[in-house]
Amino acid sequence: MRRSSIGFAQSWLAMGAAAAFVLSPGTAAATIGPGVIVGGNYQQSTTSVATNPATEGSSCADNSHCYFRFSPVPSGKQLVVTQVSCIVTVLGGSMVTAALWPYRNNETLPLRRSSLVHSNPAANTFVLNNTTLQLFVAGDRPLVRVQVSNATSTVSGECNISGQRINAP
Repeated sequence: MRRSSIGFAQSWLAMGAAAAFVLSPGTAAATIGPGVIVGGNYQQSTTSVATNPATEGSSCADNSHCYFRFSPVPSGKQLVVTQVSCIVTVLGGSMVTAALWPYRNNETLPLRRSSLVHSNPAANTFVLNNTTLQLFVAGDRPLVRVQVSNATSTVSGECNISGQRINAP
């Protein structure tokens, strides 16, 4: 069945509204927002940052890299991420690289990663808005890894992923 472009636009608007509600300004603690599925489209937001991909945190300071953490893909499912967007603040340095990675607890980071392009529209502020095609299987935790120029930098911000969550074959 073919969906109309109006229905598709309404789905994206609903996901944006849900994400804005979940992570509204003033949220003090780092949060991995719930995954929202509207019309078959998946979106999740996070402010959870850590220097170790296995550890949920609210601080990413004094390290040359930082991980924005999302919820693991549930058993029996796959996630195809098609869009990544972030706004990142780096105090005491600048962003060097960014990438979307799959991670499983107690395992090394695999080589399945997608590099992300960023811009620097204002002092200490970096924006990522990338179309990508990255597959995550059950148990994978999506991560956005940010590398910074100075190991004494402090990194914070919010990242969002969107795409399709499907049943595993």
